Amino acid sequence: MASVLDKARVKLVINEPFFATLMLGMEMKLCEKLPGGQDLWIAATDGTTLYFNDVNANKLPLEQCIGALKHELMHAALLHPFRAGQRDRKKANHAMDYVINDMIIHEGGALPEGILHDPNHWNREMSWEQVYSEMPDLPPGDGPGGEGDGPVDPFDNDVMPAPDQSPQAQQDAIGRVVQAAQVAKAVGKMPQWIQDQLGEMLDPKVAWEQELLEFLTEVSRNDYSFARPNRKFIYQDMYLPSPYSADAMGRLAVVFDTSGSVSMDEMNRFASELVGAIEGVFPLALDVIYCDAAVQHVDSFEAPTVDDVQESLHRYGRGGTDMTVAVDYIEENITDVKACIVFTDGFTPFGHERDFPILWAMTSEGIEPSCGRGLYVPIQ
Repeated sequence: MASVLDKARVKLVINEPFFATLMLGMEMKLCEKLPGGQDLWIAATDGTTLYFNDVNANKLPLEQCIGALKHELMHAALLHPFRAGQRDRKKANHAMDYVINDMIIHEGGALPEGILHDPNHWNREMSWEQVYSEMPDLPPGDGPGGEGDGPVDPFDNDVMPAPDQSPQAQQDAIGRVVQAAQVAKAVGKMPQWIQDQLGEMLDPKVAWEQELLEFLTEVSRNDYSFARPNRKFIYQDMYLPSPYSADAMGRLAVVFDTSGSVSMDEMNRFASELVGAIEGVFPLALDVIYCDAAVQHVDSFEAPTVDDVQESLHRYGRGGTDMTVAVDYIEENITDVKACIVFTDGFTPFGHERDFPILWAMTSEGIEPSCGRGLYVPIQ
């Protein structure tokens, strides 16, 4: 029989794709103590892992357990594990909780008893930094933790520092949030209150990575289907749907420009973004074409995984440049292709319009392709 926590996770996957995408991209650990030895009452997160005390979580009503999941996922979405800085960590955690709890409750959600909630003073209209500045300092040793059945606040100290605080780790975290938002938008289920809170993170002018994802989500319908179970959870005896359906991103073709003018830094960027495309839209099949002035090599994958693709990556050819040869190959040999991305330095003929959409992801700025859509991809 499924536990309350299991049911809450399935409810999110079926009904709330933003939260579901974030959740499915994070590891979940069931434990009664956090890595540092602190008691865990219900839940905590460091932005990459969700920690849940399943004994206590399963005592909650289902809606409150769903609210607890959303609470931790909002911490991850708002990058709280990166943002306490030199502030008092417990006080910062309280300020973050006041804002998040008011968001969830205002939208009709339920949360466990004892949570921090004071909408007359500290609410969803404020940033947590503003709440922090207005809150009095906590006395030494003070906090909601207590004796008996558990702490007064079940989310006491639930925000842990991100294990990797580097700028790249933070950028990766932003990418996961943008991906979750794009999945939700693609199925018309992006809550306005979340979009308002994420603000500039979802501004399409912020990063070219979002433009790449937008192109892919335009030609795919990321949905959740039980037709293909999410393998990540099968070992837990949980039959959760995969975040794509049979008519989602069908076959994706990716062309790598391997001509002599393309540097290894550019090749590494191409490889990184191919991995991001797989994680972003879950193509059911993938063809990777390596081309300079001729098609030098082709790798094809059914139900591609990141590990499989990463192991296959190699540089083939260092000759001249003509990416239309690769596009011709796709047109002649891959009849069910749904979209094509060409990673190139941009110094190539572009040819004519095709029956499938093409995105030219170019490391040179200011080049307008004669067909398809152009996108500048900075190396740094």
